[in-house]
Amino acid sequence: MKIAIVEDKHDHAELLAEFCRRYARETGAEFEIVLFADGLAFLDSVRAGFGIVFMDIDMPYIDGLETSRRLRAIDRYTCLIFVTEHSQYAISGYEVAALDFIVKPVVYEKFRTKLARALESARQGDLGKLCIRNKDCTRFVNVADILYVESVKHKIVYHLANEEIETWDKLDSAEEKLPADHFARCATSYLVNLAQVVAVRGNKVILPSAELPVSRLKKKEFVDRLVQFASR
Repeated sequence: MKIAIVEDKHDHAELLAEFCRRYARETGAEFEIVLFADGLAFLDSVRAGFGIVFMDIDMPYIDGLETSRRLRAIDRYTCLIFVTEHSQYAISGYEVAALDFIVKPVVYEKFRTKLARALESARQGDLGKLCIRNKDCTRFVNVADILYVESVKHKIVYHLANEEIETWDKLDSAEEKLPADHFARCATSYLVNLAQVVAVRGNKVILPSAELPVSRLKKKEFVDRLVQFASR
């Protein structure tokens, strides 16, 4: 597992690296650990494919939040953990699908728990959380729990197993925020979570709790995407 530690204070970065090495000794895990002194240096190497990123918030040039926004434009799946002296930044982490956060000073017992969770998430392909805002509230939902997204006039509706969340937005915008290899359009107004598809029967996409139309123009592409997803 490749781990990036993005931290401008060298002693803090070395402490996190030593904690990773200690965890590896205790569990038999194998890590490749790379340290970055600022967000720009990290972004230059982000395509190296890090499974876990420990991200400091307060850094020179660009802070950890902006670095994370740019990271998500390139890689939506890396497990991201913020390391900060200010716990109020935790809520901002949901906007960039952060898995967790650690408050400084970092102690090994808590770090160990966070790292174990990140490893499990990376192995299971956790898709993170999506921030959904409307006039009443801001919601954070697990991306994997979204069955499909529907466009209704000038709004979109996120359909989950037990609820629907409506917001003013465009389906194109929602599509950009969701992982492209997990979601595909079966028709102009529907964006479907491929992991939730039970069958494609005739001109219908069958989900556990819904049947959606599949358009003639999009059917081949949708089925091809579904087969590609199922054969990963």
